[in-house]
Amino acid sequence: MIREVQDYIDALPAKRADAFHYVRDRLLQIDDVIEAFDYSMPTYSIGKRKLFALASQKNHVSLYVMHVEVLDLVREELAGLSLGKSCVRFTKTEQIPIEILDTLVEESLKLL
Repeated sequence: MIREVQDYIDALPAKRADAFHYVRDRLLQIDDVIEAFDYSMPTYSIGKRKLFALASQKNHVSLYVMHVEVLDLVREELAGLSLGKSCVRFTKTEQIPIEILDTLVEESLKLL
């Protein structure tokens, strides 16, 4: 594992660590995924194509979906969460069901 990623994880506040690891663990299951440290946060790519980035913010965890059209597919299912143009902000693991994470992963992989 890249040292900067581990440093980032080690510095996670306890109240956001579970939510961060919940998403990170799923992203690391992607075949051939590369975890790196870019844009001051862990990123997840296949080859040179970035798929996701994950950040611990002041009050939440943000999952950045690099292909906006993929996030648009599940935007209605994420109603009630704070959404940006390309990110989902959450504080608890149960706020993003694994099925939605799987959809985001599957649809992102189709665009490679």
